[in-house]
Amino acid sequence: MEYSKEFKAALSQLSSVEKDRLIFRLLRKDEILSKKLYFELIDEETVDQKRDAMEELIKEKVEYASKYISNQKYFVVLIRKISAQITEHVKVTTDKFGDISLNLLLINEILESNEKLSRQRFNDVYKLYLYIINKIVKALALARN
Repeated sequence: MEYSKEFKAALSQLSSVEKDRLIFRLLRKDEILSKKLYFELIDEETVDQKRDAMEELIKEKVEYASKYISNQKYFVVLIRKISAQITEHVKVTTDKFGDISLNLLLINEILESNEKLSRQRFNDVYKLYLYIINKIVKALALARN
């Protein structure tokens, strides 16, 4: 959204108390923005440390899901939740390398942890295969840029 010069000037004229109120109202409505500002202003962890933590989280969750979930529909739901956490990490840290590496790690962990995928009926794992293919294509497109 483009802001006019008049709007920017009007915002500049607000008192610091009014600006603070507006900022806090915006932050309450946008959790990602709040986390991003916290990361940039206060958090002592680096992007690399956060990426390493995400890698561990991905490995643990995929391993758990692979061991204990036999229903492929529920497995895909859990994988998508992990993917949402990766997306949140990327939005908060603006980690472009992490966007590619974490998604490829997710795919790799899914394939390594699930030897049983090749023995299941195609109809049961069809959506998971589509999901994996889409993730690979997205990672390739990001790596190309």
